[in-house]
Amino acid sequence: MPPGPLPAGARRRALALSAAQERVARKLEEARMDVARQLHAVSSVPGVGDPSGAVYLDVNG
Repeated sequence: MPPGPLPAGARRRALALSAAQERVARKLEEARMDVARQLHAVSSVPGVGDPSGAVYLDVNG
């Protein structure tokens, strides 16, 4: 059978799948950007990621 145009039902399904993939790709990109913003915010806090030294809290003084 020679290749030809998709049947109408298959074409509708292919277009719906393509649209769904584009929506998911946009959501994933938004999530990636949100994580990047959060990582930037965390990395801007002094001391985050630095090796921790001994810290003592004087609860009596």
